[in-house]
Amino acid sequence: MFCRQLLDCTLRDGGYVNDWEFGHDEIVEIFERLVSSGVEFIEIGFLDERREFDVNRTIMPDTESANKIFAGIDKGNATVLAMIDYGTCGIEHLQPASETFIDGIRVIFKEHLMYEALDFCKQIKALGYKVFAQMV
Repeated sequence: MFCRQLLDCTLRDGGYVNDWEFGHDEIVEIFERLVSSGVEFIEIGFLDERREFDVNRTIMPDTESANKIFAGIDKGNATVLAMIDYGTCGIEHLQPASETFIDGIRVIFKEHLMYEALDFCKQIKALGYKVFAQMV
């Protein structure tokens, strides 16, 4: 049996166009529309410790920032993901999954960093997150 599941990356990939500045109201509206449409996986942005917290942007220094942006919002049946470009967000910036709005983390990495990145993925998994690894 074939099972289809949809991953939406609007709030992360779309940020390359607007420096991740969607505006808080638009972030919430996009997220809620994706939830209501039944999208299974919603990627809410990048985790990047080099960026300061801004409630209007979907590039965040830590998982606590996602809690602030999405406070009180129902994620329905969606699995909420964030992306880390390996080396831009240390493990110390990630709360245990049980304490954050984020269910899983997608880690991208370059081939020469593969072993270090996969070790990082193990640390993320130990925090209770679903982990997706992708060489770029």
